[in-house]
Amino acid sequence: MASKPQVDIFDSTLDSFRLYRKHLSSFFQFWTIPTLITVICGMMIIYFSDLAGRSSLSEFEYFLFLILFSILTFSVNTLFSGGIIAMTHEAMRGNTPSVKMAYDVMVKKGWRILLTGLVIGFMIGFGNILFFLGMLFCYWYIFAVCAVTLEGYTTIQAMDRCKNFSESQNVAWFIGILVVMIFVIFLVWFMVYYSLITYVRIDLPYLNIILLGFFFWISAPYIFVAIAYFYITGQDLNNRPFDALDPPIGGENPPLDQPAGRPDDY
Repeated sequence: MASKPQVDIFDSTLDSFRLYRKHLSSFFQFWTIPTLITVICGMMIIYFSDLAGRSSLSEFEYFLFLILFSILTFSVNTLFSGGIIAMTHEAMRGNTPSVKMAYDVMVKKGWRILLTGLVIGFMIGFGNILFFLGMLFCYWYIFAVCAVTLEGYTTIQAMDRCKNFSESQNVAWFIGILVVMIFVIFLVWFMVYYSLITYVRIDLPYLNIILLGFFFWISAPYIFVAIAYFYITGQDLNNRPFDALDPPIGGENPPLDQPAGRPDDY
């Protein structure tokens, strides 16, 4: 059996960065709301942690607040990631990505995007207890939200679709590049934060969360852009181009070398 055409991970990473830089203002504008929500949730977690430290809050109550704000943060970012994926697809078609279009996608497919993100997130999270199982889930299902957003799959269909896609591409190397980029971002954040509190001696409440929110605002959209760019490029190489958002004909996953059906407008 002939092997499938492979996405060049380095070209894909560089090209996705060029696309992100070209439409920076649109991505920043769209990602402002999830960034603010993430920063606020981070501040609340630290606040309740301080209360628990002063015995003003029981450990069980703190644990509940921690779970609540963590799920809220993850849900918001998952939902908005669908919009980033749609904007990336629009930019790859040669158009200026529309923030309004991204919100329309969230309204149209929000619950499916959210459900898929939560299912995959919990699988990876609990799988990380065994480490290798969590990495395997990440390898198989990292593109699941892309499949739901761009092709209209259900959660189960998207998982099956992305498992086949991941096994046909150099996804492990691509994930490795993403991990390195995220590590570098956190390293730069820590160095800036350490310099501010040690040498500049800035004494600002929640400085670490505010600074982390800034790095999150400028870097998180690119991570989703890179993921979407890799997935769309892989589909094009396998003769499965899609022009817009639409569920597949028949509701079943087509083979890798067959189109998903004639899409309609956003």
